[in-house]
Formats: sequence, structure tokens, C-alpha cells
Amino acid sequence: MSIQPVQAFEPPYVMSVFTSVRTEDSSGYAETLARMEEIVRANPGFLGYESARTPGGLGITVAYFRDHESMATWRQDLEHQAAHYPGPRAG
Repeated sequence: MSIQPVQAFEPPYVMSVFTSVRTEDSSGYAETLARMEEIVRANPGFLGYESARTPGGLGITVAYFRDHESMATWRQDLEHQAAHYPGPRAG
């Protein structure tokens, strides 16, 4: 199996880089991931993403967007925010 990066995009574009850590209890993860992909792909400014994960569960994802506005739309999506913080937030 050959691993290839996403095809280069024509500039300008912006990137969002984020990390995650998978826990032993990954119940619901696949469903949440599928829903997040559905939402982000509906964003007209979304270009694609690359993701890698270590055997220990640390993940790094780079998401590409046409502009800051489309990236902000993704960042501000309420379902996306809930997926980041599935439990009660301190504060």
C-alpha cells in the first residue's frame, strides 16, 4: 500500500492543523468521524485533508480550505464544536 499526500492545491489556501488522542474507549468514534466528514465536505471552501495516527493514538490532521472565511465556518459549526468537547466543559 502506497501512502500519498493530498494533491497540491492552487494558492491561495489556508490550513488548519490539529492534534487528537484516541482513548481506549472509542465508542461512537467512527460515527462521529463520518458525520464530521459529511459536514466539512458540504463547506464549499473545503479542499481536503491529510491525517496520520501513531500506534499510541496520537493523531495529527491538516485540513485545507480555500480561505479564512470557509475555515471559520468549519471551526464555528456547532456539531464540530460538540465533537471536540463531547462531555461537560469546565468553566
